[in-house]
Amino acid sequence: MAISPDGRMLVSGSLDRKVIEWKLDKREMIREFYSDFGSPYSHRYGGVHSVAFSCDGGAIASASGDKSIKIWNQRNGQLVQKLVGHSGKVLSVSFRPQSTILASGSADRTIEIWRVGISHSIRTLSGIQTAFAALNSVKMAKLLSAAVPTLQLSCGTRKRGK
Repeated sequence: MAISPDGRMLVSGSLDRKVIEWKLDKREMIREFYSDFGSPYSHRYGGVHSVAFSCDGGAIASASGDKSIKIWNQRNGQLVQKLVGHSGKVLSVSFRPQSTILASGSADRTIEIWRVGISHSIRTLSGIQTAFAALNSVKMAKLLSAAVPTLQLSCGTRKRGK
């Protein structure tokens, strides 16, 4: 799950393949994100392993066992883009601050760097010894900063309501 940069929303992903957005102050569901294939699920199979808000809160990314990442419009719940490139389950996803750069970690032991709006990854980090389940971990941050010095993977601290 992930909390929006303004602290007002939470998005969850689960093994039932659903991505759901929640309003924290009222503790109520706002919407379920439905995919492009007419199903009540966000992904075809494999469960949703990770979700992330973009740093402006306008987009939500979901990573799945179906080897895809989906980018959703947070304001209307519509599917914006589907990213495919991993050969294994996508276990984690994270946006770079103030940009449309996204990183995904997979069971195929690669990290793909994506630019939202482009249908292919812009960089692949391979030869990683383990599959990463969390791109925001300290170990992952060190690995990525060594491999891609300009890549920072968290939105940083923001004041609520800003």
